[in-house]
Amino acid sequence: MTYYEDLQIGTRNCFGSYHVTREEALEFASKYDPQAFHLDDDAAAATHFGRLSCSGWHTAAMTMRMLVDNMDNVANTKSLGAAGIDLYFNQSHLPGSVAAVEAQSHPATELLDTRWHYDAQEVRTALDAYGVAGRAAYRQFQCLDFVFMALYGAGLALLLRRLTVGRWRWLALLPLAVALADLSENLMLAPLLGEAIRRISDEESVSSLFV
Repeated sequence: MTYYEDLQIGTRNCFGSYHVTREEALEFASKYDPQAFHLDDDAAAATHFGRLSCSGWHTAAMTMRMLVDNMDNVANTKSLGAAGIDLYFNQSHLPGSVAAVEAQSHPATELLDTRWHYDAQEVRTALDAYGVAGRAAYRQFQCLDFVFMALYGAGLALLLRRLTVGRWRWLALLPLAVALADLSENLMLAPLLGEAIRRISDEESVSSLFV
């Protein structure tokens, strides 16, 4: 049995493949996702798909089947249930094609407020890892961080102003400098966060078309 502490960063596991037939795709769609582009060739040809496509939920079901069938042999793990996942359909899955599942362990994602500089890819990777609920919580954290640092810096500066005398009065500037540094870091990060969140939102909107 593989436990959490046994996982090694970079480990890659392949959970087999699955050939989906046209008949199976039509049967699943007719039962659970009867949209025209999953059922009718002509209707699908008139959409952005260009041809008949599998339901995204069918793809998810096939993925689950491959994971369950190969969980013991490939990863030596058991499923204890899950709180849920963020599911994206970035491209259509076509009847007659072969699906495959591969998983790789990655290092834990750091909070985007621990160093001065991040590039766009780092921000996007972190926000992807946070998930929908995590991104919402992080936006709230960022808003609170702006307000907290401003109040903290001003309050501590006033306190030091009252407690210090003479040549030590300059100490009151230190909390203001720290607050300004944190605010400038947040301001530099804000455009990257906004752009990444917009792209993720756009992809979520597009992925809903593949369901």
